[in-house]
Amino acid sequence: MGAVSSYEAEIAITEAGVVHVTADDWASLGFGQGWGCARDNLGVIADQIVKVRGERSRYWGRGANDAHLASDLGYRALDLVGRTDPA
Repeated sequence: MGAVSSYEAEIAITEAGVVHVTADDWASLGFGQGWGCARDNLGVIADQIVKVRGERSRYWGRGANDAHLASDLGYRALDLVGRTDPA
């Protein structure tokens, strides 16, 4: 499959909020699906990234009863980011 320099997808959203994606190639379909997922879940995805990096208290303060600090300490102790394979 050759490199795609741009993606094009038709994205329709029903009254119930369901995203339907139509595209002429797999790359464009993936782009459209990613857009639909981000539309509904970007806040959750961003929160999970910040949580796993142990940076919640950096961006949102200590939290109620130091909840963000405790979460940060736990995730930093696990060192999930440092244990990932960069390849």
